[in-house]
Amino acid sequence: YAFANTGIREINLRGVTEIGTYAFASCKELSHVSLASVRTIEPFAFLSTALTTLDLPQAETIGEHAFYGVPLTSVTFGELRVLGDYAFAGTKLTEVTLPESFTDAYYEYHWNIYDEKGRVSEERTRRITSYGKGAFAGIDTLKTIRVTAEDGAFRSLDGVLYMVTENGLTLLQYPLARGSDSY
Repeated sequence: YAFANTGIREINLRGVTEIGTYAFASCKELSHVSLASVRTIEPFAFLSTALTTLDLPQAETIGEHAFYGVPLTSVTFGELRVLGDYAFAGTKLTEVTLPESFTDAYYEYHWNIYDEKGRVSEERTRRITSYGKGAFAGIDTLKTIRVTAEDGAFRSLDGVLYMVTENGLTLLQYPLARGSDSY
């Protein structure tokens, strides 16, 4: 909640590698941000801001609802590996291209359980889907989702996003603005 609900209009986060949960949420006047060095964007970080374009050359992880309801018309990814649930839902994007780095269907999330003395008593791991539910949901302007990597776990057929599974393809996201009555 570092700057949440403030009147900040522009920020330069040069050198910053992680943006915390709700850091700039509901900063309704925030229209420009430099995120060139950011690798991790936590959940709800830029929820309901006024950003219209984003360049995320180093961002590997974008948390759930990170840009939910933001009037984004353009986003460029560089090193993306994990996209959280509803990360870009409700934006104004018209097309999305997932980068070469976005290839794995799952990633492993690791955490520790500590005992009463603060020592690690157990290490845990969980497999989580790399493409979060509805990552680009509710975008009535979205026509196409492209995938750059041809040999990864994701495919784009006619602008529709699928995940490759052992049984074939699983539909992940159908762009709302495709304009078709059937598919």
